[in-house]
Amino acid sequence: MGVLTVNLGPGRGTWVINKQRPNRQLWWSSPVSGPKRFAFERGAWRNTRDPDVTLVRLLADELAKVAPVAPRIDVAAVERAAASAS
Repeated sequence: MGVLTVNLGPGRGTWVINKQRPNRQLWWSSPVSGPKRFAFERGAWRNTRDPDVTLVRLLADELAKVAPVAPRIDVAAVERAAASAS
């Protein structure tokens, strides 16, 4: 509970997004960009060190680089849904 793991198999890597309830953040671990923290601000999960980077956009960009078939993620729709749920 509170953990999303995306494993693309050998040679591609594993992404982990972990909910940190006490500080209201999501922690990110990626074989491409390393560890990051995200806080929900201005309607999206934004990187705490670079607020122009959203979690959904980063995930979509990184998966497109390494996935055998790039997933189609409607970043704007996901961010709108997250904003309306908050």
